[in-house]
Amino acid sequence: MNQYKEAQGLGRSKVVFYFDGQRLTETLTPEQLGMESGDVIEIVIFGIYP
Repeated sequence: MNQYKEAQGLGRSKVVFYFDGQRLTETLTPEQLGMESGDVIEIVIFGIYP
C-alpha cells in the first residue's frame, strides 16, 4: 500500500484500498480475501498532498 502511494507521488494523502467492498489492511493476504488472478482492488484517495 505504501509502495503504491510512493509510486503515485501521493505523499501524505489518505489512501484507502477495497476489495469486494471490504476495506483492506496491510495484514490481510490475497489468500484470506479469496483473490484470484485478474481481480481488481479499488482505491479511494482523500486529498492529494505531495
